[in-house]
Amino acid sequence: MGKVVEGFFWGLGFAVSSLCVLLIYTFTVHSEVEISHQKALQDTLYYELSSFVEAMDIEILEIKLVEEQIVVASKMKNLGETPLNLGYAIRYSLFDYTNEFIGNCEGDFPRVNADEEFLYLTTLCDTKFYSTTEIANATISVVRG
Repeated sequence: MGKVVEGFFWGLGFAVSSLCVLLIYTFTVHSEVEISHQKALQDTLYYELSSFVEAMDIEILEIKLVEEQIVVASKMKNLGETPLNLGYAIRYSLFDYTNEFIGNCEGDFPRVNADEEFLYLTTLCDTKFYSTTEIANATISVVRG
């Protein structure tokens, strides 16, 4: 009977130590591995998106005021697939003649299946928040919508 009790205590000790090791791994090592994996995934996504944005070669052609709306005309290379369903949009940051920031205006990517080399975009910006006589230039960025 003594050997049975001794075996029971050895088994119990092994189970408790295995449980402790599993808990320590779960709360420390596993979370660090998960965080480093998420960071690597975000870095890869950022690199792919920045490469895609560079390849689009978006540029502003003209900024006009038409019937109390700001019209921003721009063009981009036709790469075939645009990030329509990925939740990305084009943001125009508007500046005045002294290069002071006025506001942002967002537009969607075109939903065009064409063979042309360039796609031409027209984005209408509401003017209720901007002083339209002061808009001189704009910059373009691609943002998550």
